[in-house]
Amino acid sequence: MGTRQRKSEGGNSDYFKRTLEGKILNRAILDLFSSNEETRIEAIEFFAEEKHNDMVKKLRINPHEVKRMVFSAIKHEGIRREKMARNIIRYLAGS
Repeated sequence: MGTRQRKSEGGNSDYFKRTLEGKILNRAILDLFSSNEETRIEAIEFFAEEKHNDMVKKLRINPHEVKRMVFSAIKHEGIRREKMARNIIRYLAGS
């Protein structure tokens, strides 16, 4: 018997999970709540300098909306920031 591939339910999900761009975005968002201050600052700069724009456009998502979400998340600390960051990842993945 052959194996069946699972059909993606989110339109952007496969792109986000499997491509280098998706992995970079995922890491940058997770780094927003890193315990290492330097890592957090680099992640914030990544979005502030709009280095995410082309990657997000490939997902057909407005990069300014992502930047708005990121800067809304970084206003918070701890679990709240982590939850908001994970919500951004879900948003980008289309789930």
